[in-house]
Amino acid sequence: AAAAGASGTSDGVVRVVPRVALHEFTSDHYHALVADPAPVIRGILTLLTEDAEWSDGVVLDLGVGAENVVQFLLPFIRAASAAIRAAFPPNAQNSKQLIITLTAPVARTTGSKLQMWSAADLRVLQELVDYVYIQFYDYSDPSHPALPGEVGVPNAPLPWIMEGLLHVVPPSERGR
Repeated sequence: AAAAGASGTSDGVVRVVPRVALHEFTSDHYHALVADPAPVIRGILTLLTEDAEWSDGVVLDLGVGAENVVQFLLPFIRAASAAIRAAFPPNAQNSKQLIITLTAPVARTTGSKLQMWSAADLRVLQELVDYVYIQFYDYSDPSHPALPGEVGVPNAPLPWIMEGLLHVVPPSERGR
């Protein structure tokens, strides 16, 4: 699925970036994506080429919450990054941004040991993508209702967000 979104920048320019969402992917789909990323990458490059006049890049909404998700999807992310950078060089006038979205880095129960991804993963990603969006808004939905004792939790609680951010931001980077 693809949807367009807009992203503001520090230079005041609004960037239009189509969103490629992988939310409907099953485990088998993700394994196939990692084994052979070429078909999906060809689709992304086609989207960026056909929409070159108005598109400033692409958002890859990875849409998966699983332990060590970045390490698992890294072959696909590397291949997508290399293909986009080759087709649309970063310093060229027609350059394109690569943005990925990830689920929150830790499981939604405070103190959980389940690690979706880490600060080390973020350091690898910073070499491959322009932005990483962290989806903390997916705390409570029909497939993950409020935890016992919580009543109508439409937004993620601040302690859980802080736990997730502290999990991926190295101590030397905090407070900036």
